[in-house]
Amino acid sequence: DQIINASGIVQSYITLNNALPSSVVISGTQVYMPQFLELATATLLNIEGYLDTSIVLGNIANPTNTTEDIVSGDIPYYEYIVIANDAKDYMDTNGTAPGYTRLTSLGDHMRFQSLVNIYSEILQSYHTNNKTLPDYITITPWIAISNPNKIYNYRSNEVFNTIQDIMDLDDMNKII
Repeated sequence: DQIINASGIVQSYITLNNALPSSVVISGTQVYMPQFLELATATLLNIEGYLDTSIVLGNIANPTNTTEDIVSGDIPYYEYIVIANDAKDYMDTNGTAPGYTRLTSLGDHMRFQSLVNIYSEILQSYHTNNKTLPDYITITPWIAISNPNKIYNYRSNEVFNTIQDIMDLDDMNKII
């Protein structure tokens, strides 16, 4: 329950600040986001497997390289479970959070920040919906979340300052 409660704090922080918190306190211990991702994925996998095993806080380092090219959309239950398992295996093997996960139904790469966001959101949904995991989770690319005062073009995966910037680029592409 403490990890699930912390997921609500992480989710609220992301919603208010359009960024990940540097850490969250769980049971009086400061937990950094790479560690939180490990705890969140382990918790989700315990829930999915109807397990009641203890989860130990590991020493997980920040990812060295993040990249993302997903589009907005829904990731179904079976897929977010597979991604959680892959991410947890990566952290257990390497002692580092993954910079991205590969080959999602929404694109080839989903970055670390998006992983923290979706797993905190999934656990929060579980908490508020009578301990039922969601059938799917709606994903927004991190670039759109972290640039709230800009215009995000979902087709090209680009961020623009104004509508005019988009129109100018469109006009330039017509000339080329």
